[in-house]
Amino acid sequence: MSLDALNIDPNAIAWEAVGDDNPDSRLLATVQIGPCPFHLEAWQIQPPQPPHMLQIPAADHIDDMHLDAAAEAFGADGPFQTLPIDGKEYLVFMSPFCT
Repeated sequence: MSLDALNIDPNAIAWEAVGDDNPDSRLLATVQIGPCPFHLEAWQIQPPQPPHMLQIPAADHIDDMHLDAAAEAFGADGPFQTLPIDGKEYLVFMSPFCT
């Protein structure tokens, strides 16, 4: 990471819990960088289980296909880095608002 990278505390973001069965399993928020607003979406991840050490979303409506599609879209070559938010581990995705 660059020494001049902006560091945002994920616990300082105003997250909205929107998961179906477990509200904390999916969080949404908005951040703005300059004039451009961005969507943030956080998926709670269950602790990896041996022997495969796969990342498994905690939300019922987010399945392996969603995680595989995200990995392919971002060119991931291994598990995504997770962020602790309120003591739970999440994958966080950011995308710009549509114009």
